[in-house]
Amino acid sequence: LLFRFFPPEPPHYNIDSYDKDGNLLPAPEPIKISTSEDDSSEGSEKKSPVKMIMERHHNFREKAAVKRERDKNEPKDLTYKFVCSEPFDIPLPTAANNVELKTVKIKGGIMANVYRPLRNYKGVNKVILFSHGNATDLGGTHPLAVSLCKSTCCTVVTYDYSGYGHSGSFPSVTNTYRDVEALYDYCQSNLSDVLKEEVHVEESSVSVNNAVPAPPPKKGSSSNIILYGQSVGSGPSCWLLSKLSRKRKPPAALILHCPFTSGIRLITNSQELPCCIKLLDVFDNVKNIQHAKCPVFILHGIKDEEVDIRHSLALQEAVPETYRREPWWVPNRGHNDITEGSAGMAAYIVKVNEFLDTLD
Repeated sequence: LLFRFFPPEPPHYNIDSYDKDGNLLPAPEPIKISTSEDDSSEGSEKKSPVKMIMERHHNFREKAAVKRERDKNEPKDLTYKFVCSEPFDIPLPTAANNVELKTVKIKGGIMANVYRPLRNYKGVNKVILFSHGNATDLGGTHPLAVSLCKSTCCTVVTYDYSGYGHSGSFPSVTNTYRDVEALYDYCQSNLSDVLKEEVHVEESSVSVNNAVPAPPPKKGSSSNIILYGQSVGSGPSCWLLSKLSRKRKPPAALILHCPFTSGIRLITNSQELPCCIKLLDVFDNVKNIQHAKCPVFILHGIKDEEVDIRHSLALQEAVPETYRREPWWVPNRGHNDITEGSAGMAAYIVKVNEFLDTLD
């Protein structure tokens, strides 16, 4: 309850569902929930911040209950098509831009997009597991995911946290941990052809509406999965990094995009917290990143007014020296605009590729 999540309402995308015969199923009615902000009209009773947070949490749970019932009654063997909304409605990946897209629903009702290069001319066998920021979803991350896949030849997997977009359940810190771990397991079980040591390049045609394949008998290598956390996504990414590293099964790398040190430090803007306050902290990235056993690359806009760059400076210092890589402090950029414009995107891709080229 201490951390506020802001899933876009309505989502920046829709999902078309098809039965096993290829027939498009009717779209479900939108789930409408009231928020505390809706009751802010003139003359209405002013609510305390605590009451507003409690009501918001209750509304998220009500919405989750409706989604859970829908998922329970959903036919089996469905395939899904991702339909992006404006202003993120760029053309879907095609053979022309060397990207194919598959939309899947994994355990827990989590929606995910898998972007794969059709022609892996770089021979890359890496998967980027992308955890997005707070007030966005699969639709908002779609343009960046396409560019990342096309320019790095990595398979890029994006997903919506619980309670975001068309994913089930409700948003919470604990659920983001569950979500990212479920996606990590999905990558190992279903993308083993990408993660194996020798890359097999297929000149296949674009395929958008594929069913989730059955897990192969052997899982892919965890050392070929790159965790990428943007803003709030740095929380689940650093948590999973810590868990895997302590199990001596670290990922290939960690990329942090405008991250913060922890939830309470983000609110107080102070890196020093009393012990009693630390017990209430969430997304303790500065603690988790100390367990890193893989290369870490951090990028942050110098003019970021939402998450001060001092957070990234502290995280960079907390990374064990062996795994600390040259950061990118982006001039004249803030929290959400590092990749904006052709020049911004070009500079971003260069920096990401320079980091990826240093990996085994």
